[in-house]
Amino acid sequence: MKPKLASGRSRVIISDVHPIVDHGRYPIKRIKEEPLAIKACLVADGHDVLGGALNYRKSGLKKWESLSLTPKHNDIYEAILTIDKPGAYEFRIEGWIDYALSWHHSLTKKFEDGQDVGVQLKDGLDHFRWLETQNVSIGKEFLTLFEIDTEAALQLALSKEVYEAFIAHPEKTFASYSTTYPLWI
Repeated sequence: MKPKLASGRSRVIISDVHPIVDHGRYPIKRIKEEPLAIKACLVADGHDVLGGALNYRKSGLKKWESLSLTPKHNDIYEAILTIDKPGAYEFRIEGWIDYALSWHHSLTKKFEDGQDVGVQLKDGLDHFRWLETQNVSIGKEFLTLFEIDTEAALQLALSKEVYEAFIAHPEKTFASYSTTYPLWI
């Protein structure tokens, strides 16, 4: 089945979603509270960091719940889903290029190599503006520091807290979605 692209600029290809029955024609079945490992292959051109999520909902509802996908090996990502109420559900895989984490990775590598990262640091301003719109205090803290002390802003940008904030609040620009698959609990 063809993946659904949120826009013509989606770069993530989602394939090999497992488990499914007859290409999603029939629902996979589990008992309540039984962990279900759902895996998919996410690939994109280039060396950018990928992000992914398992979206699921009770059939008929509009709002999706979401679990982060964890990279396993060779482009395979996985999430463990446990549902405690019987009924008909559906799930899909969402994938995106994580521009903030790609920027963070590049900044870290250049800093560790001893390169000048002034321009790279300025390139990250939009990512911190995004965090600020998500009411993440570290976004505003970085933007304030950047104006008065770029060295302190650099140290903050390289911190574990910034990395974790980017993971917790992904921008999901130009996300791709797999086909929606049925699940029966």
